[in-house]
Amino acid sequence: MFSVVFFGGNQMEFFLYFLVFVLGYTTCKLFYFMLGTRKSIQIVRLAQLVGLSIIARSLENFSHSKYYAMSVMKESGESDHNLDAFKYLHTEELDRYKRKAIAEMINVHGKIFDQVVDFDDWKSAMKYLETNKQEFIDLMYRSTND
Repeated sequence: MFSVVFFGGNQMEFFLYFLVFVLGYTTCKLFYFMLGTRKSIQIVRLAQLVGLSIIARSLENFSHSKYYAMSVMKESGESDHNLDAFKYLHTEELDRYKRKAIAEMINVHGKIFDQVVDFDDWKSAMKYLETNKQEFIDLMYRSTND
């Protein structure tokens, strides 16, 4: 039988070294992949929190503008019918804005991050924001102190 000697050792010892190297290299790449995936999911979740907080804050401002507009309408002598119509139209506009904002936020994720989105309507989105509020506050506080 023909046997090959590599670097002063036998063939099985070289094969064992090669196998350990390949296993270590593969394990390293796997851990980097898993770490990258974890970081990507964290970034997506953080982007969701930032987006939801911006939308919630804009709705607060929109609501304040409603009360201001109503007070101006009352001062100018508008009828109760016009005030009721304004309230109704404003409420409809807010509801449409909420539905569209959440739908766009969900659609922008694509198929890759479908399982990362933990909400599907306005109510569940606000519950998600409330649940993760402290994480968001910690991030904002940390970024202002860096």
